[in-house]
Amino acid sequence: MDFTNKKITAGLALMMFVISFLIGSWTFAIDFDIFHWFQGITETAFGQWLYNAALIFSSLGAPEIILFVTIFSALLLWIKKYRFEALSFVLLTGTGIVFNYLLKVFFQRERPGEARSIEVFQFSLDIPSFSFPSGHTMRITLLCLLLFYVWDRVIRKGGMVKGTVILLLFVIAIGTSLARVVLGWHYPTDILAAILFSLGLFLLFYSGEEKLRGKFQQSFLRK
Repeated sequence: MDFTNKKITAGLALMMFVISFLIGSWTFAIDFDIFHWFQGITETAFGQWLYNAALIFSSLGAPEIILFVTIFSALLLWIKKYRFEALSFVLLTGTGIVFNYLLKVFFQRERPGEARSIEVFQFSLDIPSFSFPSGHTMRITLLCLLLFYVWDRVIRKGGMVKGTVILLLFVIAIGTSLARVVLGWHYPTDILAAILFSLGLFLLFYSGEEKLRGKFQQSFLRK
């Protein structure tokens, strides 16, 4: 990654936040059209295969999976002495989860179909789970961005290997996002805004990465 102008990067992050808030403030007729189009596909012969694939992809954005990958990655990075990256991994993932919850409470968009409660580790909490923006999409998008960031900063392998990693992360992020619509649990704009919010958070972090790294190293060296 080479965003040489940090002001432009921060500006892009702000733009994504603004667009996402605008999306959340409006109701689009195309939302329902696309949603019902996907539901129509699931009723065909091909639809059963698509539905099963969506279940698999959707599970990748579950809190349990995100928590496991985050902790495992952070511990591995910490052991390998990449402590700023390890801390960034945990803090940015945590920030994304909290930010998503606050956005849901702010917009309070009802989910398509039946109302759902927040579920964590197979426990259903007595808290309504709103639709906008998609939590699964925000979590998996932010995770894939962080994994690519770590690859770019730590492993630093380019060429075909890097291209394969990018493609794999892209497929996982998009597949998980679309799965939420296929399964009938989110509207398309829930997905679009979640992706933009995640990109905005990541770019905001990246725009201040050098300063954050410097402060972290100073604090760590003092100890």
